[in-house]
Amino acid sequence: MKEQDIHHIWKYLDNEATPSERGQLQKRATDDEAFNAELQTRQQLNHALQQMETEQPSMRFMMNVMDKLPQLYKKIIIKPLVKPIWVKGFLYTLGALAIAYAGAVVQYMQSTEKTTSISLPGVEAVGNALAGLPTQVWVMLGVLCFSYLFFVILDRQLKKRFAKKS
Repeated sequence: MKEQDIHHIWKYLDNEATPSERGQLQKRATDDEAFNAELQTRQQLNHALQQMETEQPSMRFMMNVMDKLPQLYKKIIIKPLVKPIWVKGFLYTLGALAIAYAGAVVQYMQSTEKTTSISLPGVEAVGNALAGLPTQVWVMLGVLCFSYLFFVILDRQLKKRFAKKS
């Protein structure tokens, strides 16, 4: 007897079979005597199991299990989704973008000659290096940085919330 046949028999006995499966099983039981004998054996076993009274665990067993649960939950260590090295890298990147943006603003202001009082040599060098980037690149980098920052903050908040419950 195949494992699949036994599965179909139990499905039939538990009334989980579709009407077409039930018809196929009954037809096979009439055609195959070995299958019919196995079906009868499983029906008797199913009937005997349904007649048995279910046992309830003792109160002491349940108390032992309930006492062990807090210890099991304390063993679960919630690791942050983002490693600290990535957070530092993100912050450095965000700082570099802020400096580059400030350099682009300084360059724009100097090119329009609205003011010449701003003079930051480091910012100007970065601004000159990154001045050729199109606006779409700046928008995409900003969206990526703020999305990353959002997920880092979300990770920390969820870690705090789940750490309090255990």
